[in-house]
Amino acid sequence: MVQFVKPLILLISVLTATVLFSSSASSLEKPGTPVLLEISGNISQSNTDGSKALIDRSLLTSLPRTKIDTMTPWTDGRTVFEGVLVRDLLDLVGADGTTVQAIAINDYMVEIPMEDFVKYDVILADHKNGDTMSIRDKGPLWIIYPWNTNPELVNEVYHSRSIWQLKKLIIK
Repeated sequence: MVQFVKPLILLISVLTATVLFSSSASSLEKPGTPVLLEISGNISQSNTDGSKALIDRSLLTSLPRTKIDTMTPWTDGRTVFEGVLVRDLLDLVGADGTTVQAIAINDYMVEIPMEDFVKYDVILADHKNGDTMSIRDKGPLWIIYPWNTNPELVNEVYHSRSIWQLKKLIIK
């Protein structure tokens, strides 16, 4: 009888984890406030017709927040950016790919390897020095790399990936 207890406990644990993961993974709610970001491509979770996830401020603020205190080529001195880890947002929508195509309001586009979001604590910033970012201030969303804690990122390659006025992510 004892020999069956461990496998039974393992089976119950796996089933519980599956149910919890399934219910949280499918809980992407429809946006209730203006949409800040559209995510499409290879995603498994959406809140539209099944092909894209529309992200509003309410959803962003419900996710765990991260701050990066860093210098950038576009700001004076050290700046504190706050937002969500891009990897957390990509996990939420079930992103599966190797590249993220990021597109700004002015149609500037850059390809970012998915590996960047795994290797570094890259955030999707929506606050700068405690204030909500506006379009006038490179917002409402800006991809920020942790330059001050990762000096290897201080170069043109990573600077070009730090897209501001972000409107769309396409997972490839």
